[in-house]
Amino acid sequence: HVVCPIPWFPKLYYKTLWRVWDSRALAIGDGANDVAMLQSADVGIGILGKEGRQAVNNSDFAIGQFRFLGRLLLVHGQLSYYRLAHLIKYSFYKNISFALVFFYYQFYCGFSSQAIIDSIKATIFNVVLSSMPILLLATVDKPAEMNSLMAHPQTYNRSRALSSWNFWKAALVKSTLSSALSFFVPYLSSTVKGKHGTQGVYSLGATIFIALLGIIGIEILMLSRSWTWIFVAATFLSYILAYVFLPLWEALLRAFKFPNPEYAGIAEEIFSSPAFWLQILLCYLIAFGVRFVDRAVKIHLFPEDYDVLAEMDLKRRYSGDGDGSKPASSPLISIPSFRRSEREEGPDPEANPQTER
Repeated sequence: HVVCPIPWFPKLYYKTLWRVWDSRALAIGDGANDVAMLQSADVGIGILGKEGRQAVNNSDFAIGQFRFLGRLLLVHGQLSYYRLAHLIKYSFYKNISFALVFFYYQFYCGFSSQAIIDSIKATIFNVVLSSMPILLLATVDKPAEMNSLMAHPQTYNRSRALSSWNFWKAALVKSTLSSALSFFVPYLSSTVKGKHGTQGVYSLGATIFIALLGIIGIEILMLSRSWTWIFVAATFLSYILAYVFLPLWEALLRAFKFPNPEYAGIAEEIFSSPAFWLQILLCYLIAFGVRFVDRAVKIHLFPEDYDVLAEMDLKRRYSGDGDGSKPASSPLISIPSFRRSEREEGPDPEANPQTER
């Protein structure tokens, strides 16, 4: 649909059009007469031109020339949707996983409201230990190269990362499995043998806490499509900080003469127990195996457009067909969205020079 701005019509005119079409509206303007249209649309883009800055001041995004609209939509628009979708799903995933651990433990403590993880660990879980990886993923991660997104506009608005199934799968199914794995493996395999056991409630809570932190770290590493050194370093550092926090917090409590049985000797007890290391290793192996199989099945049997573009970028990068700055079309693209676009655009006349003769 194309809408012509009418200067003397109020904002209600445009809002009525958007409601009739029942769809998202994007408005583009460069002058003061376009302000009502820009403010009423879902997304307003102002062009900085000769008519002043009124359109830019009342828009959501500003561009210098109209030709920048393609990159704004195809690259920055897709990247924003992709990153925001993963930020929302992962935030729900890790918080529901953490909450379900307390729910599982109530069946084994007579529903006495005894917390398996203390409040200090619960505070640093979100604020310190699991915040940096998802913030970096929502900032620098990308599903494919930017040039590939520009060369294949068919991928625009094809992603279903925030569909009902994908959201609830991440929010409920994955979180239920991750929390169950981090709780039941240490609980059912806790031992009382040897000098250092892991059967105490505080030792068990610390083991579950570290196991869950590692599992959500594996999840975000498998979720990312483009690893950077700062993202990988932040993920591993967030996990290693859990091992530093336990003895450090215990030392601080002793220094200030504030005894706390939830931390007194717990770090030495679990770190000296072979059962602790075997428990978290088993949790990580199962979590990685399940996630790896899920990812492999999805890529090979149910690939998305981004999966195909990423494979094309890798093949072009390692086959020596160029530096990747100008992606070319490839016969590997055979998913429905690409095939449908090729039928609508028609055959490429440069692909077969004999057709013109």
